[in-house]
Amino acid sequence: MSGGAVRYLYLARHGEATPDESGLTEGGRRQAALLGERLRGVPLSAVHHGPLPRAEETPG
Repeated sequence: MSGGAVRYLYLARHGEATPDESGLTEGGRRQAALLGERLRGVPLSAVHHGPLPRAEETPG
């Protein structure tokens, strides 16, 4: 297998959700921020997430 393109798929779960699952807790927002720091510098071409508010808040 030579000359083929290398692709990476990163999967992350949303941050900690509030009890009603309408958004992230303070801890969940911190988790999202840490995920953003960890992925800083990774050459991402796309980010996909679910439709729920907690998922929208996580890619931070």
